[in-house]
Amino acid sequence: MSLPLAVDSEELILAWLRDHASVAAIVEDRAFPAIPPDPTYPLLVVRRVAGRRIVRDRLDAPRIQIDAYAATKADAWELAATVQAALPELVGVHMQGVVTGVDEMIGPTWMPDPVTNQPRYTQDYMVYTHP
Repeated sequence: MSLPLAVDSEELILAWLRDHASVAAIVEDRAFPAIPPDPTYPLLVVRRVAGRRIVRDRLDAPRIQIDAYAATKADAWELAATVQAALPELVGVHMQGVVTGVDEMIGPTWMPDPVTNQPRYTQDYMVYTHP
């Protein structure tokens, strides 16, 4: 018997953030799995950086990194704090899968991006999902 496919947690969170009123008020639809070639700031980058199935055939626990980029440190902080405040609302969301829990692992951390030279705050969450 094969395992059911895990929920695409990156895409689920990206779609949800793009639709969340307080987040979209800042970034509109600029939430991506990677920085686009010609970025417009502010923007969010959402990546699955680790994770594992914790209940066989059922529950996935991806560790999700969310990077908030903006033109200034203050604007990057505002975006990161807005995401941090919004993420508990992700619990119960039924989109490409069901979100059953969100745990903050590392809160917003100042980490300017050495590649883009943009102000950035990064944060990590465990997001529990199932099909």
